[in-house]
Amino acid sequence: MIKDIGNTYRQCEPFLSTVAQPLGQASIIKEAKIGVLKNMAKSLLGIDLLEVKVARKKSLEES
Repeated sequence: MIKDIGNTYRQCEPFLSTVAQPLGQASIIKEAKIGVLKNMAKSLLGIDLLEVKVARKKSLEES
């Protein structure tokens, strides 16, 4: 599990630079960061964010 997080981070590391980037690259970086966070939530907490989104939508529809 920890190795998976490390591998995912290493794959995304080139995109996580804090140096100003062109706008197109900024969106790629944002998507990479979101991907890393989703993988970390799934690996560390067992949370599938898609399932959370679906459950929330169902809850809002019932209200």
